[in-house]
Amino acid sequence: MMTEEIKARIKNAAALEKIIQKNGSIFSHELGSTDTYFRQPQGRVLKVTEDQRGAFVAELREKSGRFSVTKNERIEDAKKFKMKMKKEYGIESVLKKKIRVFILGKYTINIVSIKGLGSFVVLESDKADVGTLKKIMDSKNPDIISVPFNQLKKR
Repeated sequence: MMTEEIKARIKNAAALEKIIQKNGSIFSHELGSTDTYFRQPQGRVLKVTEDQRGAFVAELREKSGRFSVTKNERIEDAKKFKMKMKKEYGIESVLKKKIRVFILGKYTINIVSIKGLGSFVVLESDKADVGTLKKIMDSKNPDIISVPFNQLKKR
């Protein structure tokens, strides 16, 4: 089954955590990660994520303002893989993230803080939609992000 995700910029991560927990979300864990993004055509993402669990390669495709994860696999030698992808595509950017993961039924909710970019909420499920994100955030008009994190401007 393919995972979809919808992202929104948030002003106050701690306040949103309280809201989503009040709405039934359960805190699962926190990760620190480094994402290396490689140059790709518009609407596609290729990145290597390195965190406490290991290293993973992910491919995503944009579709109607959300992203479908088409590949997410563990890789054994991140350094070697990144060198190969750097030669083939070039590195677009490297982002440092702190991710706090919450679970609400079939949804995973990530509160993501990215150095230099700000804070975001990412809703993941087999069918992520804006209506569900609004309900979970208790927000009528979330600041939806329809580009990959690596394409956002620094603040």
